[in-house]
Amino acid sequence: FSERDNWVFFDIGANNGSSTIRYCNCFRNAKAHLFEAHPQIVEEAIKNVKQSSRGKRISIHSFAISNKDGTAQFFVSSIPTKKDWRQNHSDSSSLLEPGEHKTLYPHVVFEDIIEVQTKRLDNLISKGEIPVPHFIHMDIQGAEKLALEGLGKYFEEVEAIWLEVSNCELYKNQVEINEIETIMREIGFKKEIDTVNEVFGD
Repeated sequence: FSERDNWVFFDIGANNGSSTIRYCNCFRNAKAHLFEAHPQIVEEAIKNVKQSSRGKRISIHSFAISNKDGTAQFFVSSIPTKKDWRQNHSDSSSLLEPGEHKTLYPHVVFEDIIEVQTKRLDNLISKGEIPVPHFIHMDIQGAEKLALEGLGKYFEEVEAIWLEVSNCELYKNQVEINEIETIMREIGFKKEIDTVNEVFGD
């Protein structure tokens, strides 16, 4: 991608926008679409994007990517010991109810549930609201299969995907790494990098 002009990447579960900004700093010809479900974290992302001077290349979308258009519960994580924005809404929030996450990471708590809008990527693309991405960065805490299903027929047009996956049920009813790999291989993807440990990885 570094030599390509005018390519597009999606940052799904972009949190406060820091990863989106890093990509834009590395790839000067890239245009980004940032997707984040939690409205207050979106505010953090907007602030960070403005401060980064990359705003002209980054579009921000305030909803969750899933396999259906509608609304859903969003389980909000927080880290009470933190002194920044993560004290009230941290980066482990998910469309899925927390499972083993509570035991493995007791410093992260889930006390709030909010309702968020959900959208399928293929519907947005077919309406011309967003382009087909060349690359996807995805970190959505167990909801990976939902987002991949939401790509529909455009899944096959994506060239590369970086995503965080789990090796255990951090969130209830989440799809673990083996099924994610099967889904992607059936589409034609080849795994190039694997940093997954006994709990999770990329």
